[in-house]
Amino acid sequence: MLIKGIQNQLARKTIPQIMARAVFLALVCFGAPAGVLAALIPGFFYRITRWVSCPKGSELVYYEWYEAGSTSVTMTCQNAAGQMVGERTFLAFIVYLGIFFLIFFYCALIVLLLLRAWGQKTKPADLQN
Repeated sequence: MLIKGIQNQLARKTIPQIMARAVFLALVCFGAPAGVLAALIPGFFYRITRWVSCPKGSELVYYEWYEAGSTSVTMTCQNAAGQMVGERTFLAFIVYLGIFFLIFFYCALIVLLLLRAWGQKTKPADLQN
């Protein structure tokens, strides 16, 4: 019954309204999984941002150390000669969060659009009851 009500409500919404709901759901939901995974296995997830964080011809170097009971990380880009091109920790973090946001946004958008499509298949007589 709850799904039917949601389908009926979404059937009357426009695409921009559905996209706005998907953005809201993604903003609310993406932070917790991204934060937990970044804390549990930070090296793997930050290394997937190397294609955006570092300029061509340079390599992302990931440093992780423990101090005062917490883990600290930094990411820098080094060129082929071993010189540091730039510190990219903040950029890598923003790209990492952007990846998670897009995953949650597209999942929410697909679910909302499917619910809308199924809601439009109902007969107008069904909506009045």
